[in-house]
Parts: sequence; structure tokens; C-alpha cells
Amino acid sequence: MCGRFATRGKAREIARQLGIDEIDLPERYNVAPTTFVLAAVADPAPRWTLLRWGLIPGWAKDISIGSRLINARAESIQEKASFRSSFKRRRCLIPCLGYYEWQRFAHHKQPWFHTYSDDRHMVMAGIWDHWQSPDGSELESFSLITTDSNPLAAQVHHRMPVLLSSQDWSAWMDHSSEKTNHLIPLLGPAGTLIFRFTGSAPVSIQCAMIPQLSSIHCRIPQIFSLIPDGLLLVRSHLALFFCKFLSSPAKYCTEMENFSDMLRVINGLY
Repeated sequence: MCGRFATRGKAREIARQLGIDEIDLPERYNVAPTTFVLAAVADPAPRWTLLRWGLIPGWAKDISIGSRLINARAESIQEKASFRSSFKRRRCLIPCLGYYEWQRFAHHKQPWFHTYSDDRHMVMAGIWDHWQSPDGSELESFSLITTDSNPLAAQVHHRMPVLLSSQDWSAWMDHSSEKTNHLIPLLGPAGTLIFRFTGSAPVSIQCAMIPQLSSIHCRIPQIFSLIPDGLLLVRSHLALFFCKFLSSPAKYCTEMENFSDMLRVINGLY
């Protein structure tokens, strides 16, 4: 499954290809289910909108079902009652900086941050729906589509989000027909060559270890802006330093100035 991801930066490529305005993605490093996320939808013209993470089908009695529908399995998306209508008529694209997945060990779970090796935005495939409550209030929500992991990602978790290549965005957003068989080949795992990793890790995926992700309140608001992207994704010892330093969020908040000074010294070494 995919249960957390991060957003940051200007979504230029997706905006240019879909013919919509460029937009700055909110700087958020712990996007969690039930929060609102910026997504591209087409109804019928492409546009940006905010969708609540956790699909609430139009027929649902209340929104509680959304917390159980944060992911839609690619293998059954054409058959499941909760997903099949949205897959036919309401598909969306969710750009992100990368996503988190947890690796299980004997006595703990380790979160890993997965990203592209060339620092491009990932674009996750999703489906969305419109829901109206008995009192007339309305809500739009989405689910991320997941698939089997590629061989590298499988070393952390057996599932990963469907990541669409730029050449597939237009087809994904084309709702001129309700036939969907031609979209099924797009729902496989991303290639192994697009990932890389930081940190001392027993995997070959490009990840960064970020602790304290079990709390939705951990936004890590400045950490990435303090370090150039290339340095963050290449210097493994910096990723390990994050793990040790951020083990105490309170310490992180009170000593941010000293942390910034330390990073400036480290950056000056390269």
C-alpha cells in the first residue's frame, strides 16, 4: 500500500502537457490519508483541484468509508464496486516529490522515502469521486492506485503506487470513452532504473530514511529546503544524520538554528 507521501516544487511538466496553469505544490513532507491533496482532474477539461485522500464513493452513506479506501488495487479496479465507476469516468493525477514505505524488521518498522533518481516529480495514478451528504454538503475524494512492486522496491514492500510516465498522462485523463482495457497496461510497476537511495541501507532503491512518520503532525517543514536536492539524494551520511537528529522533534524545533549552521559547514565541504 501507499500511506504517506511528500509534495514540493512547481508542477511544470504536468501543467504544460495538460494545458493548465503551473502551480506550486504545497511544501509538505508527511501527506497522510484524510488530508486534502492537490490533484489534476478532467471533467471534461483538465484542471487543478483539492481532493481528500480516501475515496468516498457517491453511493456511500457517510465519509467513514474513505479511511479504508486510500488505495485501489490495480488488479481488481475494474471489478470492485467502490472503484469501477471512478476508473471509467474520473481518473486523476497526483504529483509528488516521492512516497514513503515501511520495511518490517524483527522488532521495528523502518520508513523509507522513495524518489526518482533525476529529481523529477513522481506522478501517481488515482481515481476520484464526488459525494454529497444528506445535508447537501459536497466532498471530492480520491484513492491512489497500487500495483506489485518492481524487484528493487519489493525489498522494502510488496506494493507500490502506480507511477505514470509523461507520455501516458493524456491517455489517463481522456474520458471520451468508458472503455478502460487499454489503460490496464499502464498499471504495472515503474522500472527499476528510475530509483536510487541515500543512507546506509540494505536495498538499492533511492530512499531517504525519515523517522517520526507515525505522527501526522510531523511536517518536517524546513529540512529539505536547507539542503540542495543533489546533496540530499547523494550524501548518504546526511541522511543518517537526519535520522539521529530528528529522533527528537522537540530538539529539532529548538535547535533549528544550530542545525542550519551545521549544514552550511557540511555543504561547504563539497
